[in-house]
Amino acid sequence: MKIMNEDLKKFIETCKVHNHYDFYNTPETDFESVHQKFNWIRDESNLPSLKLSINFPYEKVWEEVKSIEHRFVKHRGEKHPGWESMCIHGVNTEQTDDWRSPIYQDKGYTEKPLHTWTDIADNCPVLKSWLSDVFPGEGGYDRIRFMMLRPGGYIFPHQDYDNRSLNAVNVAINNPEGCEFAMEDAGTIPWMPGDVRAIDIGRKHCVYNGSSEDRIHIIIHGNHNVKFKQLVCDSYDHLLKNLSMA
Repeated sequence: MKIMNEDLKKFIETCKVHNHYDFYNTPETDFESVHQKFNWIRDESNLPSLKLSINFPYEKVWEEVKSIEHRFVKHRGEKHPGWESMCIHGVNTEQTDDWRSPIYQDKGYTEKPLHTWTDIADNCPVLKSWLSDVFPGEGGYDRIRFMMLRPGGYIFPHQDYDNRSLNAVNVAINNPEGCEFAMEDAGTIPWMPGDVRAIDIGRKHCVYNGSSEDRIHIIIHGNHNVKFKQLVCDSYDHLLKNLSMA
């Protein structure tokens, strides 16, 4: 078990001063369309995460990913010990960062390369079917990655984008007790296995796996079609109803 980095520990403790939905906004006017409402939820609601109202076959996907565990590669260097990844959809299985990342300068990319199912997709028929037939991603996927954090590992506090919005979807295949996803001014995400959440990774965040098990999630990037936008709007209404009853 790795010893928790002191700066990481302080960041998590600072985050825990708040609950996850301390500072969310509510709209001041009605929306004229699903598109308008979705754009407001994504960019103006200040939600750190939004649990989507969709089922995910996490137990079967766990079996699939563990069968190809040897394909994981180190992700983002030694600053984030124990963090590994592999792509089921992208440029290839091992290219886990955005294609514009400086680490791929040797590839000579001048424009976005083709993103498609990688060579591990056939090992994950349940997940591929869910992504193709259940999750509303018909608008086209970019990177879809398995993200593993080994026991004692951590993802150091960082933000992935300069803008603040719900700009990625994170799916919990599992989330062992003692594993914390802390977000600035937003406490920790109350993950449960099978949760599918839109998350604001433009907000500073970190993850620490204080358990004795691998923690494996999926991150989905892609275009937003009408079905996805409706799912976000319905999930937002469900969240507000639950918060008002709390």
